[in-house]
Amino acid sequence: MNKLTLCSLVLLAPLGAVVFTTPACIGVAHDQSDAREVITLKYASAADIKAKLTTLYMGDGVLVESDDRTNSVIVVASKDKFAEIERLVAKLDIEVK
Repeated sequence: MNKLTLCSLVLLAPLGAVVFTTPACIGVAHDQSDAREVITLKYASAADIKAKLTTLYMGDGVLVESDDRTNSVIVVASKDKFAEIERLVAKLDIEVK
């Protein structure tokens, strides 16, 4: 049985103009079978990775949020898209000498 998530905030804005989300609304915007994962970064900035992923996957049903405190990105996407994103992030999250 699908779990219904209620959202107390409705945002009306042009595509790409919304720069934040609330955790309570994630379940409304995405299918319950989507992957919801935290990717902790070692070298790259969470804000930079979020910006890149948001640009690359805009319109693909992918939600990315950054957590600067833990230098992590939270990704909500289909399992196939998530696997692709995980591989891309691994290539970007490298030490630069």
